[in-house]
Amino acid sequence: MSRFEKVDQLLQQFIANGPAGCGCAIAQNGQVLYEGYHGYADLEARKPITEDTVYRLFSMTKVIVCAAALMLYERGQFLLNEPLYEYLPEYRNSYVFKTAPNGHTYMDKAETPILIKHIFNMSAGLPYASEYSDTGKAMQKVITALKDKQGKYDLRAEIKALSEVPLAFEPGTRWLYGYGHDLVAGLIEVISGKLLGQFLKDEIFDPLGMKNTGYRYRGDIESRMASFLSTDRHRRA
Repeated sequence: MSRFEKVDQLLQQFIANGPAGCGCAIAQNGQVLYEGYHGYADLEARKPITEDTVYRLFSMTKVIVCAAALMLYERGQFLLNEPLYEYLPEYRNSYVFKTAPNGHTYMDKAETPILIKHIFNMSAGLPYASEYSDTGKAMQKVITALKDKQGKYDLRAEIKALSEVPLAFEPGTRWLYGYGHDLVAGLIEVISGKLLGQFLKDEIFDPLGMKNTGYRYRGDIESRMASFLSTDRHRRA
């Protein structure tokens, strides 16, 4: 039996029950011990997954963004206990959604400012735009208005617009998955004077030889992208 036969079996099981294709590499001490590619990068075209297939990172970008910000932290560019408004001044006077004893929701000025550590650990009180909370709904309205007014816009424009949205709770009092790491990205842009994509390219992607990683298509990357499919029916989403 091959040393990694069970890995192949596991990957085959994955594509039988979930995604249209997947790839896996196992390395130890700089040596690649196993590579396996199964299924399709494009199900409709029957284009197989290969070592050249490029995938969307989705929320794994958060790991890269936080690593980039911590590089600036190590260089003494900011402190974790500093108020966010020292770098993003639009967050100096934040408000919070609160609920009265009778159930009525109202806005009140935040008792404490958002600290930089709050955006790292997602305790700033900003979720993602959604219908699941008053803050999320307010974020949806702001983003829709921003798109209607400007069409395409950059990260700093979005951050400034969303600073008007009341927080879901007092900063640092709860954890809530959401917009915190987008604010970390904004912090990087302000401190470095570069757009996020350029900073990541200069400081992480190019030094590590990550030639296929970035926020924009270049070269032949678009043609090598895995199709975006729903997981339940293997249909293009």
